[in-house]
Amino acid sequence: MHAGLGLALLSEHATARERSSGMLVALQIDPPPPSRTVYLARRADRVLTPPEEAFVAGRRDRLMAGLSRQYLMQAERSSV
Repeated sequence: MHAGLGLALLSEHATARERSSGMLVALQIDPPPPSRTVYLARRADRVLTPPEEAFVAGRRDRLMAGLSRQYLMQAERSSV
């Protein structure tokens, strides 16, 4: 993409810096692509470092916020 060779589907997280600098532009896709299951894997034989713990906590918070938003949207639809 940087060389002007096309389009790609990438996560928002992976392109945050480039989008904030204006190097990349996010396009809305209609209909939106299907959601996907993402797993967080770690080595079972070691303890997470503080930065890794912070990352896991941030993902957990973001997941819970997304689930809350989804629940509210479903509740709004069912009340109409």
